[in-house]
Amino acid sequence: MTTPADVLARAVAHGGEHVIKLADTALGSHERTSSPRALTAAPAAIELDA
Repeated sequence: MTTPADVLARAVAHGGEHVIKLADTALGSHERTSSPRALTAAPAAIELDA
């Protein structure tokens, strides 16, 4: 299971400005809704940008 800390760490390690912004938005959405689906956006963006 992907955790918020994992999402943030992967986004920061990637270093892409837009990936980090997307991760921040996804984490905010997860915080508001507790939806695990919110955490899937940032890793997907990292894979697409690789």
